[in-house]
Amino acid sequence: MRPTADDRQEELATFRCEVIPARELVRVVPIGELDLATVRVLDQALCELLEAGFTCLVLDLSRLTFLDSSGIHLIVRYQQRLEADDRQFSLIPGPSQVQRVLKITGLVDRLPLSTNGAAGDAPARISNA
Repeated sequence: MRPTADDRQEELATFRCEVIPARELVRVVPIGELDLATVRVLDQALCELLEAGFTCLVLDLSRLTFLDSSGIHLIVRYQQRLEADDRQFSLIPGPSQVQRVLKITGLVDRLPLSTNGAAGDAPARISNA
């Protein structure tokens, strides 16, 4: 069964982002399903935080319940953008269904992961492979 307009509105209503600033570091926690319908919410939040001058962004995937290709594209785009600007970017891993998507796409070993999942961690690239 195809999602209806009401289904999409409900999804947008349940998706949200928590923002936890700590000096130059900011931790962003998207909550819910990160997909084509909700990716703009996270994109706007990240863009505003970078414009505000944060130099270290930690994207905490631990509260995502779903991740599709539009979410993956957003993650890769921000990783590249921050690295190009000499800013730090790291991820706190998500639940198994989210990590599985990153593994299938070959990104799990290419994205900078926090070493122990805390917002204050220095980003650490696990592998450049």
